[in-house]
This record gives sequence, C-alpha cells and structure tokens, in this order.
Amino acid sequence: MGPRKPMVQCFPPLSPFQSINEPLSDPNAMSTLGLPFSHFKHLVEAWGGRSALTGKTTTDICFEFVKPMTTATGLSLCAHYKSTHSTSQLVQESQWFISHAWMYPFLTVIDALQHWITENNLDESTTILWFDLFSNSQHNTAAKPFHWWQTTFLTAIKKMKNVVMILEPVHDPIPLKRAWCIFELYACIKTSSEFHVAMAPTQASKFLESLKRDPAEFYNLLAAVNTETAQATNPADLAKISQIVREEVGYIEMDRMVFRVFNEWIVKRLQDLVDASDSDALLGASWKYALGRIFKARNEYEKAILLYQDCIATWKENGEEGEVIVASIALGSLLNDTGKWKESVEMMDSILERDNLPQELELGAKAVLGLALIKQGQAERALSVNESCFQLASELFGPKHERTLMAQNNLALCYSSFSREQEALKLYESSTALLEETFGPDHNLVHTTLSNVAQLKLRMGAFNEAETLFTRILDKQMRVFGLKHSQTLSTMNSLGGVYQALQRWEEAESMFKQCIQERTVFLGENHADTLNSMHNLGHFYVAQNRLQEAEPILRSCLEKLKATLGKHVSTLITMNALGDVMEKLGNEEEAEQLYLMATSAGQDILPESHPQTYISWTNLALLYYTQNRLREAEPFLVMNLEFHMKYSPLNKTRCLLLETLGMLYEKAGLHSVASDYYLQCLNARRELQGANHEDTMATLERYAKRLFKDGDFAKSEPYLTQLLEYHRETRGSQDFKTIDALQDVILLHEKLGNAEEREKFNEELIQILMIRTGRDRDAVLVVLEKNRLKNATN
Repeated sequence: MGPRKPMVQCFPPLSPFQSINEPLSDPNAMSTLGLPFSHFKHLVEAWGGRSALTGKTTTDICFEFVKPMTTATGLSLCAHYKSTHSTSQLVQESQWFISHAWMYPFLTVIDALQHWITENNLDESTTILWFDLFSNSQHNTAAKPFHWWQTTFLTAIKKMKNVVMILEPVHDPIPLKRAWCIFELYACIKTSSEFHVAMAPTQASKFLESLKRDPAEFYNLLAAVNTETAQATNPADLAKISQIVREEVGYIEMDRMVFRVFNEWIVKRLQDLVDASDSDALLGASWKYALGRIFKARNEYEKAILLYQDCIATWKENGEEGEVIVASIALGSLLNDTGKWKESVEMMDSILERDNLPQELELGAKAVLGLALIKQGQAERALSVNESCFQLASELFGPKHERTLMAQNNLALCYSSFSREQEALKLYESSTALLEETFGPDHNLVHTTLSNVAQLKLRMGAFNEAETLFTRILDKQMRVFGLKHSQTLSTMNSLGGVYQALQRWEEAESMFKQCIQERTVFLGENHADTLNSMHNLGHFYVAQNRLQEAEPILRSCLEKLKATLGKHVSTLITMNALGDVMEKLGNEEEAEQLYLMATSAGQDILPESHPQTYISWTNLALLYYTQNRLREAEPFLVMNLEFHMKYSPLNKTRCLLLETLGMLYEKAGLHSVASDYYLQCLNARRELQGANHEDTMATLERYAKRLFKDGDFAKSEPYLTQLLEYHRETRGSQDFKTIDALQDVILLHEKLGNAEEREKFNEELIQILMIRTGRDRDAVLVVLEKNRLKNATN
C-alpha cells in the first residue's frame, strides 16, 4: 500500500472570533448548512488519499482530522469554513441530510454517495450534503434537551426535505440497528421528507442481484429491524430517542413505519430501473420481473400478475424461450397463491406439452401443477403428478438434493390432503432425516417439513405431539431468524391453534394476538398472513362462545380480504365463519346472505371437487333446516352428500349428512325415506367408528325408533335390544338412559305379543325403580300403570 502520507490541513486553523450566526454558534440550535460533495472528495485527497484512509471509520476521521482542524474554535467544520472569507463560499444550505453509521469505513460512505449522485445525475459541486461529521461541532457533544429532538431537529430535517441513508453492508445493514439512524428515518417520515438509499457500487450490485434472485432476502433483512433494541454510542442520546419513540409512536408503530418506508423505497427503486431501461427491452423485463416478485411478496397479486405477463410477452417477442418458461412457471405459482388453480393447471399443462423441454423446467412445471391439483381436490391426477415430480427430481439430482426433498415434501402433502396420513408421515420422516443430514438441523426445509408433520398431527387429533413439534420448530426459528421472521410467525400462529385444540385458552389468545401484532408490523395489516391470524383469533373467540368479540374481528378481516384478494378461498372461509357468528347471534337474515355469497363466489372460482364448495352448502342447508325451510335445505344436503360420495373417503361429515337428511325427511313426513338414510348412516358409522361408538349408537337409536313408529316391530327388535345392552354396559342399570331403553323394549314386546319377554323386562324395571325411588313394589306398580295409560293415550 506504500508509505502513509502525512496529515495535511486544507486550511489554517481559525483564530477565536466574536460572533457567528446563531445556527452555527448556538449548541442548542441545529445548523442546516453543509458542504458540496465535490469538497468531500477534496478532503479525501487532502487527508492523504484513499490509500491513507483505507480501513478508517468515520469515527477515526473525526479524531484524526476533523477535531484537530477545528480545535481552535470548537465549532463544526462548516462553521469553521464559514468564518473566513476564503472558504465561506463552500458552506451552503443543505438539500440532503445524510444518515449513516459512524462505524462505517469512511471511504465506504464516500463511495456510496458517489454512486448515488452518479445514478441520480446530480452535480457534485451543487449537491450540498448535511453530514454530521462536518455540520455538527465535534467538540460540543453534550446531550440535547428533550424538546430539542421534538422541535429543532425535526424542523431542520423538514427544511432539507431529503434524507439519504447509507445502507451497508447489504446483507445486514448497520443503520437498521442504530438508534440515531432509525430516529433520522422517523424524522424523515414525520416531516414528509423524501427518503433515499445510497450504497457503494459493489454493495448496490449485490443487492440488486439478490432482488432478482429472491426478494424474500430483502424482507428477511427488514425482519431484523427492532427499534426497541437499537443501540447508540452516547447513552444519553439513546435515552432521549427511546423516550420520543415511546411517547410519540411506540416501538411497534416505529417498526411498522421503518418497514413501510423501505417498502415504498424498494418499489420506487425498481420502478426507476424499469423506466431507465426503455431502450433495452430485455433489461427492462428483468427489472419488471424483480418488481413483480416484490409485489407478490407484498400480497399485491394483481400488480405482480400484470408484470409477469408483460415480461413473458417481452421475452416471447425477443425469442427468449427459456425466460418465457421460467416466468410462466413463476406465474403459475402466483396463480396458485391467488386461488386461480384452473388457470395454473392450464398454463403448466401447456408448458409440459412442449417438445424438448429441459428436464429442470419440466420439474418446475410439474411441482406447480402438482400443488394446483391438490388445491383443486383432484386426488388421482394430483397423486400421479406429484409422484412423477418426485421420481424426476430423484433421477436428476439424487435423493439428498434440495429440489428432490422439496418434491418429496409435496408428495407427502398430497398424501395427507387425500387422507393417506400414514404414507405422508413416512415420507416426512424420511425427508426430515435426509435434510438434517445434508443441510443441518437449522435449514429452512427442515423447519418446513417438521411444520408439515405438526400440521398433520394436529389434523389427526394428536395435539400433544403437534405441540412438541411446533415448540421445537419455534425454538430453532427464534434462535436462527428471530421473532419477526415470517417463518417464526407462521409457527407461532400454528402453535396458537394447538393451544386452542388443547383448550389452553389464555396461551392461544396471547399467541394469536402476538402474531397479529408482529405480522401487522412486518407484513402490513392487509397481508394474507396477517389476515389469517385475524381469522384465527376470530375463530378462537367463536370456540369460546365470545361472539360479540368474534364478530368485529371477522367482519374487519372479511372486508380486507375482499379488498386485497377478492374472490379467493380465504375470503370464502372467513365469509362462512362470519355467517356462523351472525346465525348464533340471532341475525339469521345476514347469516343467510353471507352463506349465499360464499356459495355463489365458490361456484365462480372453485372446482367442483374443492372441499370449501360443500362447506357453504352445509351452512345454508343447516340454517334452512333449523328454520324449517325443508324444501330449500334438501338440495344443498343432497349435493353435499353427492360431493362426499364422489370425492372423499368415508368420513364423519358423510355420516352427519346421511343422518341430517334422515331427520329432514322424517320431519317432512317421508318416513320410509328417512328410515333408509338412517340405515345408511348406521352402516357408515359402524364401518368408520365401530359398532359400539356413541355416535353409532345414537344413529342406531334413531333408526330403531323410526322402525318402531312405522309399526315394523320385528325389524326394530334387535336394534332396541342392542341399545339396551349398550346402556347397561356403559352407564349401568340405574341410569336414566338405561331405564328409557328398558321401557322401549317392554313396549316393543307388548306390541309383538311376547308376554313372557315383556314380564321379564318389566320385572327388571320394577326392581330398578324400587332401588332408585326407595318405594315399595305396589307404589312402583301404580306409577308404571299411570305411565302406561298416559302413553296409550298419546
């Protein structure tokens, strides 16, 4: 690097003076005067050039150069210059406030500003920068009074109108952890000033390439923002800044403001790059693609779709077939996210029909197609495509490659979606072991796989196992990512659901509320994940019958879903949930309207095989049934049953539908039809839940009593006898249910003319009642005779 040059003073030290304008001499004022960037570069040369300054931080420059230059006056460098004729013309009103961290290498700051000025076509000699090293006195660093921060500082920022933040290093920017920088950003927002970001060329290049590669990296960067833990060199400054943040906005709102301003900046930055690429269609398309991915991450799906479509058109016009296919696969994935599964399937089928399609692109298209088919409920084809995808990935990359393991997880998801839980668990266990062996226990895919297993356990009712898994995942994610990472919050949201299932109400409520709070800060109040947490909190209140609290949350959630996603499956789920709340609150008219809207929207966007289709039918049918609107309830129940017969394996919902149809036809006086549905339900429950399950026996009782009422006494006899034996074994002979069943059997044998059997069971009843009531035999006989006469009259 050569010998270090001696320190050179640009100008001689000033003699003491009597008066300088107040902003320069008053320590409680804040000067808005600065220096042109061209003079920054002059100072670099005057202080020995780049070789002499390499590795020195801004703090080093302060102590080695600035303070010695200004010792005689104790003023800022700007004040120092202003007081002498030969240099006063350099000092001018600043247009740009520079926010930076003093621990940065000074040359990094210079390079970042140079790059920013060049990119924005600014003139170095007329771009006047407020840089605290030069604009503030480095001799008077006493803590400012509280009101100074709230008034003087904000007034100065407002006067300059622009804040430029030096953002380095790109993977972990220091300013986002420094209290001063965050407060400067707050001042920018508070005064409606323009926000800009400057990076050194190499860092800017890395940052933009990362945006092209994966915009999630940008949001992971912002996830690290936590104003409450920001640091400052001067403890007094930190205390004052923290006090202002707490009293004026609070830490949570401050985090939200930081996130929002960076969100706006990144969109503007990419849009500027798009606009600057008018003469280069392919370069413009690459920036549009990156911008589209940012919009996707922001949940602004329609904007993202339009940008993707525009990119595809440009690349198609220019013969860039590889780019067309890659972008089309990404568009298909986005269509999956927006519930447009039919369009996604058609697009992926079109790609897969191409001749000579590279196998890696075939794999990508099959992965998107497989997920779309799962969402559509097309079990047979979904299984075929996901199995093919897994096989292809294994052939291309081997069993331990990330893409193979992702395909394996998708296949496991497919199995779990179509009630093949044990096969899904085996695949998940296999992929977890391979992932941990290959990438280590903290890899994202390990967390994702374990989360899928936990979700499956939760659906299977294994709540304690689900809790153990989610807790393990959350501990890892808190250590690796921190609280505000999207994956951490997703796990917290799921763990809240486990607590709810375990009836640990306080823990569940606390978890859901924390998720809403953090997701609102990190993602925004209208993001799909935030709204998912809102829905879960509303559902939690419903489970506790706290309907007055559930209603406004679900209503707000629904309005935001309609505004952001439109006709989407998440919108329909919340619409049905709000309908349920309104029905329970007695507002059946609004409940019906909500169910009808959900049904209509579902017909527009969902395939016939999607499970959400039948949920709206069920809600409408049950509402009509309770209102005795049997003709209106019947078609929805029948369609629902047909759906389950066609698309679902035998499950409890099918049993419930069979029983409800039986009850409906019984209510309508169609007794033989009712009896037929009860028998179907009984056989289904025996197969699914077992002959002695309480649900099975409840259906058996309905069927047996229907046969009895229809006068088919002989056919009802084995069922009523079985019911009596069940109650004897499970409840004991003294239970009311057993007594009722015994009386039914006695009456049955009376109808059948079986005097001997009747007397046997009647004697058993007399003995039970004598024990229960403490009365003698004659008194019990009198009561039984009265009951017999009463029943005969009825």
